Amino acid sequence: MEVAAMLALKRQKITLKSDLVFLGTADEEAGGGLGAGYLLEKHPELFKNVGLVLNEGGGIRVEEDGRARVYSVSMAEKTPLWLRLTATGAPGHGSAPGNDMAAHKLIAALNRILKYQSPIKVVSEVQKFYADTAQTAPESRRSGYRDLRRALEDPTFRSEFLADARERGNVTNTIAITRITGSDKVNVISGVATAEIDVRLLPGEQPKTIIDELRRLIDDDSIKIEVMLSFPAAITPPHPEAMRVITEFARSHDPGVPVVAPLVRGFTDCHFFREKGIPCLGFMPRRTPPSSEGLVHGVDERMHLESFNFGIRAMYEIVRQLAAE
Repeated sequence: MEVAAMLALKRQKITLKSDLVFLGTADEEAGGGLGAGYLLEKHPELFKNVGLVLNEGGGIRVEEDGRARVYSVSMAEKTPLWLRLTATGAPGHGSAPGNDMAAHKLIAALNRILKYQSPIKVVSEVQKFYADTAQTAPESRRSGYRDLRRALEDPTFRSEFLADARERGNVTNTIAITRITGSDKVNVISGVATAEIDVRLLPGEQPKTIIDELRRLIDDDSIKIEVMLSFPAAITPPHPEAMRVITEFARSHDPGVPVVAPLVRGFTDCHFFREKGIPCLGFMPRRTPPSSEGLVHGVDERMHLESFNFGIRAMYEIVRQLAAE
């Protein structure tokens, strides 16, 4: 990909003032420790003079008819806190259940976690994002989006807003129980049962605070809580040059469409670069309609060919402009 881009630039006789590097890494879905994290830790010399990284985390949201609604360039992300809960008890035969079953202890603990309601917190990045996108929101929500903190004080608005999982994730820490294991046979009572939960924290939230809250909720000292993955929040400061180039691209291809900075509810490899002081912007210029958003990590994950082709051309144009300045 890098070679093809360089050849194309030579054919067009474009002089670049900056070097271009395409970095393709694995392991991001598992935390990135063996991918981007490994390279930055073991080979920092490769990134000595890197001025900007473009990564996933944002894009172009379009309506179902293809009209662009908003360009999203992320500079901040929620951070993951992956935890494993382990319950132990007396093993035995399924025909003689006792009062000390690991699976029953674990189910009781998870039930308490399911009932937990995380406090609402509108961080500055989220407040600004909703204000910037208010003009593109449905008419009924525009006023609330202009001042989200104040709007969420209204019970009716708050109820409707929090009913949307995506919206709720922007203003609360979230907890998803994603894996549960116990006996591998239906007639055997296992002495151990585990659950893995995916916690996503808003910027400024401390993992220890959440873990302490979970311990209080579970109220069972026999259940062990282990941290599987956790890293500090990292935010990219404003990058005027990159934002100018992306904004100019938006104006030329989708006039009048705003360029905004959302809070990413997932996480990307950007945090590895941000922790080293390297600006990392989340922006892959593919055009995504609402019907495609629910396909991420689904059983039929895919993207439209038109979106893919547009994204390749757009990325080439944006990177060429950045490197030529």
